[in-house]
Amino acid sequence: MRFNINVIIFVIQSIKEEFMVQSNRNIRMSRDEVAHFHKEMERRMRGDFTVAENKRMTARREVYKVIMERNGGRNPLFCE
Repeated sequence: MRFNINVIIFVIQSIKEEFMVQSNRNIRMSRDEVAHFHKEMERRMRGDFTVAENKRMTARREVYKVIMERNGGRNPLFCE
C-alpha cells in the first residue's frame, strides 16, 4: 500500500497534537492509551478522517501547493 506524503505528515502531526507531550519524549502510557493510539493510527492510515481532519488536510494541501508553485516545483525543504 502506498501513501501520499501529505497524508503521512498529517497523520504524524495529528497524533503528535493529540497524544504527545512536547516536553517529555518518553511519556508513560497505560495499555488503554497505547491501544487507543494504535486504533487511531490504523484509522487514519486507512483514510477514515473526520470532517474537521479533512478540512485541515485540505488546507495543508493548499499551503503545500502554494509553496511548491513559488519555488518552481521544487520542495525548499529538500533543496540545497
